[in-house]
Amino acid sequence: MERLGMPAGFVRIARLLRTAGMHAPALVNGCVSQAAEFAAGLRQGCVLAQAEYLVVGQAPAAWLQEHGVSIR
Repeated sequence: MERLGMPAGFVRIARLLRTAGMHAPALVNGCVSQAAEFAAGLRQGCVLAQAEYLVVGQAPAAWLQEHGVSIR
């Protein structure tokens, strides 16, 4: 995000929300596990989901543009 020019404050808040100990149980075949810490991903409904989707998609889009690949 920093390399894409996003403000330092936004990047700091995004990191905090992404790494702030998310714990949740898993439901497998009707059995609920003990809560475990999630180290990756976003919570469902997180306000950062749309921004992260756009940031992640920017890298391959930039590569395609640099190499003259386009969709007509």
